[in-house]
Amino acid sequence: MEEKGRVVKVDNGVAQVEMERTSACGRCGICLQSSGDKPILYAEDSLGVRSGDEVLVSVESKQVLKAAFLIYLFPLVGLIGGYFLGRTVLGTERTGIIFAGLGFFTTLFLLYQYDKRLKAQKSKEAKIVQIVKR
Repeated sequence: MEEKGRVVKVDNGVAQVEMERTSACGRCGICLQSSGDKPILYAEDSLGVRSGDEVLVSVESKQVLKAAFLIYLFPLVGLIGGYFLGRTVLGTERTGIIFAGLGFFTTLFLLYQYDKRLKAQKSKEAKIVQIVKR
């Protein structure tokens, strides 16, 4: 997947790129934070870009699918898994519901921790492949 963006800042070979939101974007979760209504993506800079450059950023489809799974399906798995675990452990509907809630919120907490770790690493899942305009 390739999308256009504008370089906001470059630091140690990692560029902060303000992406243009498109219909293909669909809030997939690859972008780690947002500036107003535009998402910010950390991308590996091997071309020597500068602030203000318009660039073409490439993200592997595998990474987009991974992000979509984590955001949409992982909490659902925690919810359903928690329910069946609660039903199996104590055998009542009430414990199943309580464990479902615990499973759901546990997965949300794990996703939050994972997101914090990615921000700290300034994830390099994306790469700048072309400078469109300087």
